[in-house]
Amino acid sequence: DSHFTLRFSELNDRAKKVHKVIAEVGIGNAPVIKEYGDWVFLNNLRLYFRSIKIIEKNKDDLQKIFFLVSEMDMAVALSSHLSTVSYFCWSTDPKKKELILTDAFHPLLLDPKPISLSLKGRGAFVSGKNGSGKSTLLRTVGINHACARSFGFCYANSAVLGNSLVYSSMR
Repeated sequence: DSHFTLRFSELNDRAKKVHKVIAEVGIGNAPVIKEYGDWVFLNNLRLYFRSIKIIEKNKDDLQKIFFLVSEMDMAVALSSHLSTVSYFCWSTDPKKKELILTDAFHPLLLDPKPISLSLKGRGAFVSGKNGSGKSTLLRTVGINHACARSFGFCYANSAVLGNSLVYSSMR
């Protein structure tokens, strides 16, 4: 995605400078010379304290890089996951409080049965016999609401989730 590429290129030069200073090895890489330099001249301690100062000085840039990498990791994981589900949609967010799911399903069920639900500014009372799907309905609504709020998508053909909270009580 060009969004990530642009953000990485902005931080690239600063990251290279920080890496160069932190990656210094002191006297040399030969095993005996390096240990001797660390023991006699305390090179490893000097490098450690120098690195701490550089990291502290460049903390903002390093945090930006770490957050950017985590965003990219999330985007890759999410797109990989969504490629495995049969269908999904991007949820819309109207100004009024409503919750409309069309052919929604729970992604963790082996053979999910789609459900449709429309609540416009009101709640719902769900009752029925044991094993009739009450808990599955609540979990399906909950996971779709959480995914819509967190990532912007739902496991449904269409979804409208207004700015409202979802409460459930299983008694």
